[in-house]
Amino acid sequence: MDKENRPLLEPAEEPDMTVRRAARLLMQQIWKKIRRQWVQILGSLLALMVAGFVLIGPDSAGVFARPVALTVTATVYNAYGEPSGETTVSIDGERTILGSRSFSGRFSIDAVEPTCREEVLAQIRWDAMQVEGWQDIQYYSRGRFLDPGIDRLLYITEEMQSFGLKLEDGTIIATDEAYVPLLLSGYHYAIRPVFSNQH
Repeated sequence: MDKENRPLLEPAEEPDMTVRRAARLLMQQIWKKIRRQWVQILGSLLALMVAGFVLIGPDSAGVFARPVALTVTATVYNAYGEPSGETTVSIDGERTILGSRSFSGRFSIDAVEPTCREEVLAQIRWDAMQVEGWQDIQYYSRGRFLDPGIDRLLYITEEMQSFGLKLEDGTIIATDEAYVPLLLSGYHYAIRPVFSNQH
């Protein structure tokens, strides 16, 4: 056969269809991947919202706050650690039990008159100054901190019935004499109280 009489071959359609199918499959895979990523993102956002509601939202309703109303008798020790009398401590407020564990309310010590004034409140933190196991107390009134003559660091258990603190003049107020040598030492030892969700 000569060149002129040879039948012309029509271009095959197969390669063109293969390219189209490959492009379609590629686009389907891309869309599946995008959908999967969006589902993961939306799922993560939903999980964060639920966690935020559980940890933060109900707290305003008091789910993670426990009311405290106590009257505790404590011994007053002089600057040498010798008992010199007794005092009553009235504790009335709320203690948070999750997250930043703290107490806010009245912590009035009869032997320390400024703490007994009606508008004076106390803030106690169990992990003070970002140090685990250090507790501190600060008094405030109407948005300003007060100085009633009490050292900031103290020892206090989670149920708040056992505590020891030192006044700036060296006087110690403690519910248990075991706190006296700790407070007289001049050092503060981190003590980690065990927290529970019990009332």
